[in-house]
Amino acid sequence: MKSVRYIFPVLFFVLLLSACTAPAVEQAEQPGEQAGDVILEVVGLDGEPIQLTMEDIEALPAVTGFAGRKSSTGHITPPAEFTGVLLTDLVDLVGGLSEQEGIRIQASDGYAMTFSYTQLANGEFIAYDPGTGTETETDPLQVILAYKENGEYLIPDTEGNLRVYLINDDPKQVTDGHWSIKFVNKVVLKPLAADWLLSLEGAVEETIDRATFETGATPNCHLAVYIDDEDRKFSGIPLWYLVGRIDDENIHEDDAFNRELAEAGYTINITAADGYTVSFASSEIAENDDVIVAYMMDDEVLEEKHFPLRLVGPDLEGNQKISQIASISLDFSQTVLPSEEEEPEETDEEMVIDVPAPIEGNWTLTAAGDAAEQITWTMAELLAMDTVDITADHPKKGSQDYSGVLLNALLDLAQPSDTATTVTFTAADGYAVDTSLADIRACAECLVAFDEGALRLALPGFTESSLWIKDLYLITLQ
Repeated sequence: MKSVRYIFPVLFFVLLLSACTAPAVEQAEQPGEQAGDVILEVVGLDGEPIQLTMEDIEALPAVTGFAGRKSSTGHITPPAEFTGVLLTDLVDLVGGLSEQEGIRIQASDGYAMTFSYTQLANGEFIAYDPGTGTETETDPLQVILAYKENGEYLIPDTEGNLRVYLINDDPKQVTDGHWSIKFVNKVVLKPLAADWLLSLEGAVEETIDRATFETGATPNCHLAVYIDDEDRKFSGIPLWYLVGRIDDENIHEDDAFNRELAEAGYTINITAADGYTVSFASSEIAENDDVIVAYMMDDEVLEEKHFPLRLVGPDLEGNQKISQIASISLDFSQTVLPSEEEEPEETDEEMVIDVPAPIEGNWTLTAAGDAAEQITWTMAELLAMDTVDITADHPKKGSQDYSGVLLNALLDLAQPSDTATTVTFTAADGYAVDTSLADIRACAECLVAFDEGALRLALPGFTESSLWIKDLYLITLQ
């Protein structure tokens, strides 16, 4: 039986997505493609693409600056120096960017994101201090397609030939990782619908803009599609994903939705711009992919009477298909958690292992609890062990490649006792999840995988994404 709990307070971070990277290695020549191969298409409003090789791109004016990334869980990739070409210079090749247009960046894996004219013209993005992760002021940022990091070409297998970065001259700023799209292969100039905002209010408050919503509604993220009885295709994000961002302070990538809270019961209120509201019980929405907050119909923005967002789904009544959605709020006034009904007595079986979370550049992993000994491994020690490369199906992301140390090899070193039946995995943000030790011991390919200077679980055969946690630092046996 699996349960979810928290070891200590969770930091709230407002983003859906985090980008991956790998350190650049020395390369003397252009990587990956053969000289003269097309690596990028730039498409104008007429739909006609121009094709560019690396030589074509390097012939354009180059800009250089510093950029780093902060992931949705707070993991920071320190700033490095990047060289590339401005997005605006690229679309100048197909007519240039006007105030009514935006630039859509597409990657070879299907991920996409749109930058508005205002974002590109003003360069106003949230920036963070790379040491503390707190918001900081910085000069306007330029959006580039980078092809070099610290003077060396990007590594095609891990980043692609081109990757988006937000740069300026400040070597001490990082920006939200979801902007940094890798494996870029297409840039599209497109008319933009009016900007809009969606207000989310619950245990925490958040305002989502159009660009953030569109990013979450990409194929590699949370895209959901519904085709109604008139054969109209609606695209958007399942309502429960948005609820999971604000039902508590945990927006952990793999398991933001609080199941225990949903079972205890609360009300989800969806309100239109004119004040009309529809309500749902949390039990109706919990992990229900068929209730969708749609932003497109037949691959076009919604018509004016529904714009910007509309609730759709096969089981909704007509009066529940609310249009012009402006806010989503959660009402916990009648919610009673089991822990609030009766305080359980403390027993000797309760076990909490207090191990400080690792810091950037000094990641560690500890195995503790009902075992022969408590062991802490440094990242260097883990990298020195026998590593295994696997391809496994992530429950939400599909086929992914992982490299790491066999989980059972680490458990063998810790020597679980004969009485241990449960293993708890804890992430650096405090998120923790329990599962059967016997099931883990039966998994020959389960890995503690290397992930951007930190660690994550890769568990082939385990279909609950809540177990595939990122930023793993503690394994507790009990």
